[in-house]
Amino acid sequence: MLLTEKVAGNARLGVSEAIKLATYAREGESTRIEEHHVKEMVPDPMEGDFFESTDLFFSQDLQGTLDSLDRYFFLNSEARPLLASFQSRNRVLIQARTLLDGGEIRLGYRGIDKNELQGAADKYLPHYGGSKVKSGLNVFTQNPWYLGKIAQQADGLKLRQLVDFQVDFVGTFLELVDHPHSHREVMRNLVLRCLG
Repeated sequence: MLLTEKVAGNARLGVSEAIKLATYAREGESTRIEEHHVKEMVPDPMEGDFFESTDLFFSQDLQGTLDSLDRYFFLNSEARPLLASFQSRNRVLIQARTLLDGGEIRLGYRGIDKNELQGAADKYLPHYGGSKVKSGLNVFTQNPWYLGKIAQQADGLKLRQLVDFQVDFVGTFLELVDHPHSHREVMRNLVLRCLG
């Protein structure tokens, strides 16, 4: 019950935190997860939750993204993890958009067909060094369901917009370094430039 409250009902976050707790129990002195472990190890709701902002940004929800930034910066002053989440999602979306636009894969209501993704991987994986190790840099190591989910979310975005976002993200990183006490404003300006 406490874990559910701590993750505010977010199933993906709940699974992630449960795995973290199980790993701790397996490697620690105790094999039992106690309430105090959950209190100590699981962050409070919205503490560092940049997934919400990332999802809203790529859904092109300007006001939702701005509201999410307000919630994020209520508890955080550092924007680099948030920006890293934006960049990571964008890298995968650039690759997915290229495959979709090139007709290598199709987007259905259930996501991306695993066989189509494998066919594209057979063709293009050598350009990734042939590695099948899971990586945010390699679209072919992504779960087809997850890839389909984020591709549907960003379906209205064109490849050119995604590339423009990536360029803006690099500039934003430099701005964060130059203005270490203005991260909230820098990220707000990024969102306004990209979605406004």
